[in-house]
Amino acid sequence: MEKIKNIISGVLSVAVLFMAVQVSIAGTIVPTEDVTDIEIIQTGEQWIAVSIINPSNPETDATNQRVEEEPEETEPSGACSTLNTGQICSVKLNLSAADEDEVQDLIDQLNDPMQPNPTIQDFLNAGATYTGPGNSPEYSRFAP
Repeated sequence: MEKIKNIISGVLSVAVLFMAVQVSIAGTIVPTEDVTDIEIIQTGEQWIAVSIINPSNPETDATNQRVEEEPEETEPSGACSTLNTGQICSVKLNLSAADEDEVQDLIDQLNDPMQPNPTIQDFLNAGATYTGPGNSPEYSRFAP
């Protein structure tokens, strides 16, 4: 009887040790990428600073709005304001439904001096949407 008790006790000890090892392995995080290479793309509604490519074309044409800064502003920057009536200087887009890889490619293009800056149309093509009523554009402008 004592021998059976020792065997059961030994088996239980091994089982507890095995479970402890499994739990410690399960809690270990093994990164699959170099964390310094990961860039965080803001999603949701973002103001994107733009310049007008050709003043002879309509400034409200998304293909005429060259992106000048990464879309990370939650409000228009600098002298750009929704209360002003001058030239468009920022466009508000919702990036939630946009393809993250395509948006990242556009941001990479924006940061590459060998490539032309993307336009608002490029972001719309990637799945971004306008934020105004009925999916209409929302702009901020410089003072006149």
